[in-house]
Amino acid sequence: MLLDRFSMLSFTSALEPLEVANQVAEECLYEYFTATVDGEKVRASTGVTTVPDFSIAELIASKAIDTLIVVGGSEVPELTNMLVARLQRCTASGVSLGGVASGVVALAKAGFYDGQSCSVQREFSTVLQEERPRVAVTLKPFTTGGARFSCAGGCAMLELMINRIADDQGQELAQSVAEALMFESSMMEQSVHLPDPVKLSQPKLAEIIALMEANLEEPLSLTELAGYVGISRRHLERIFKKHLDCTPLKYYIKLRLLAARQLLKQTSRPIIDVAAACGFVSAAHFSKCYKAHMHITPKAERQGKAVPIEAAVVTPVSDIPAALLYNSFHSAQMRF
Repeated sequence: MLLDRFSMLSFTSALEPLEVANQVAEECLYEYFTATVDGEKVRASTGVTTVPDFSIAELIASKAIDTLIVVGGSEVPELTNMLVARLQRCTASGVSLGGVASGVVALAKAGFYDGQSCSVQREFSTVLQEERPRVAVTLKPFTTGGARFSCAGGCAMLELMINRIADDQGQELAQSVAEALMFESSMMEQSVHLPDPVKLSQPKLAEIIALMEANLEEPLSLTELAGYVGISRRHLERIFKKHLDCTPLKYYIKLRLLAARQLLKQTSRPIIDVAAACGFVSAAHFSKCYKAHMHITPKAERQGKAVPIEAAVVTPVSDIPAALLYNSFHSAQMRF
């Protein structure tokens, strides 16, 4: 099911492995159809228009489907009550339901991932976790298991489908499909995403960053972070310096400020609430730290006066005065 402004890459990454599997096996292992909410043509984010085979109601009524993939893009639409009811009836009949890109977020906001994990793109993670606390949001490329699956988008969808083929038809066919698509899968190792151009080379570093991302509202101390992953605090500081060229304290602040930026731009929550959600105990101190990094106040950010995020983070977190960073953690009762 294609949502308006859907990702063409995610869409084709879902279909191509199935078509290649049919070609390699020389038989029709998979049959697939496209649908939109109303059966009308829909435009991808690239501007390409696609004419669907069915409306979602027609598809559910006329075809014995076993899997439904909701393909979104970078914009999150609200699913109507009627559509949610149709999807609920669909899943009640045993259909496996999943989303890709903003399709995951739309399904999650409608309650389809409550009590489960779902993979989303980083820009959706903070807001979704705030709105749906029963959803275990993860930044892994994709999540599978049971009657629900999710994919952050892009080429990760390719790997998810190849894994699906391996489950359905065996590893040998899946490997042939991967080779035909010139795709090296894990087949590809899934790891915690780190901002470009950082390349993950230490599993302990990935664990620590995952802990940081999961504890923004009540930040952990460096001693606690080190203890959770079984290393010394000094070792923790060394690997951050070596692989990210900054201290763990400064990297943690960066994660909290970027999460705050999402909340400021995507919700109407009071600034003091945003500050608290990201581990700052006062709006005044949050504003000072935010301005030192983003070159704009939280209030101005909310009013739409901010530059794009790529420009907003040109000044590295390492350039924020050390005293300001320390005070932020000290006010949150961090123990150093």
